[in-house]
Formats: sequence, C-alpha cells, structure tokens
Amino acid sequence: MVFQINEYLLFLKNRNIISSALVILMGGMIKDVVHDFIDDVIMPATKGNVKVKKDLIKIYTVKILNLFVVTYLLFLLSKSLERINL
Repeated sequence: MVFQINEYLLFLKNRNIISSALVILMGGMIKDVVHDFIDDVIMPATKGNVKVKKDLIKIYTVKILNLFVVTYLLFLLSKSLERINL
C-alpha cells in the first residue's frame, strides 16, 4: 500500500495535476464573477437601465474580495505543496 501511495504522489507531481486543478478552480471562480457582472450590470445598461443600485456594488465588492481570498489561499496551498515536494 505504501508503494502505491508513493507511486501515486509521483504521478501527481510529474503530470502537474495539482497545478492544473488549482488553475481550473481559479478560472471557474473568475468566470462566475464575470458572468454575474455581465448579467446584472452590463446587459441592463445596454437596454437603457443605467442605474446601478447600491446593493449591486455591495454584492460585487463581496464577490471580488471572496475571489481574492480564495485565490490567495489556493496560492498558499500550492506553495506549501511545493515545499513538501508534492
């Protein structure tokens, strides 16, 4: 069993699977923020509704802060995995 775990960890390291997974997670979060911004702000503005509600500003401030916090934590996770040579 120990041999299989070491072989699996070597496979993950050589194929850069962990880095790919982190990039996919960050890309998904960015896509969600951009998609919601387009649906809630850009599309109504193209239809003549130019008013930006204060609620939207609060919502997107929280979403962007959440995006930065999560991507920073993923960065720290990546660095810690790099230190233990995974």
